[in-house]
Amino acid sequence: MLKASYKKYNLKFKFPAGTSRGIINEKDTFFLKLEDETTPGVFGIGECAPLQGLSIDSREDFESQLSNVCKLINEAAQIPSELELEKFPSIEFG
Repeated sequence: MLKASYKKYNLKFKFPAGTSRGIINEKDTFFLKLEDETTPGVFGIGECAPLQGLSIDSREDFESQLSNVCKLINEAAQIPSELELEKFPSIEFG
């Protein structure tokens, strides 16, 4: 049985990072953890990291969408095929 969860982190850069939209000094990122409960200690971690003002999924509802994805995985015990993540590519990548 698969179990999904995520954790939000605020990354503070050691030096300013330049983007096409300006300079950023920090950014929020989310680490998605997927584990198989039938094999304790075996898990994978992916990063879901939209860039503010650059990524199409840098939206107000990003975290709620990520939470919903975890909920669907936890309820289905597998990765549901009906997940439509074309508007959230960083979740799909993570």
